[in-house]
Amino acid sequence: MRRASPGESNLIFVLGAWQDLPGQLAGLASSVSVLFPWGSLLQAVATADNGFVQALQATAAPAADIEFVTAIQPDADAGELRRLGLGPFSPAALADAWRAHGYAVEQHELPADHAYQTSWWRRIRHRPGRVATLTRVSLPGPARQ
Repeated sequence: MRRASPGESNLIFVLGAWQDLPGQLAGLASSVSVLFPWGSLLQAVATADNGFVQALQATAAPAADIEFVTAIQPDADAGELRRLGLGPFSPAALADAWRAHGYAVEQHELPADHAYQTSWWRRIRHRPGRVATLTRVSLPGPARQ
């Protein structure tokens, strides 16, 4: 990993387990986006798992932008939700879990042609009832410069 020169973009995609964070990214991330999590990452995001929250806080710079985009359809995804012990999933429950950790939460549904057009979203977006939800979380404090 190298730092960007002035005027150069600095974007890092992380492919790996959240449990390995922060590593070399400690305190560096000015923005963190988790797009369409599944499996243990969905479980960590949906419940604001203590270990995940700590890893995210250690990775993020002060006042970092943190966002999650989910597209869980409870009926279609019932098997995975049950396997993860998530029971009835809802964006509102996700927001409540993060508020319980002291985060301010902003949340809204996204239109089908939103800015997060991943290959996974393009694959699932046409399924009836599938809606993407953007959740932004931030620790209360001074506004970002």
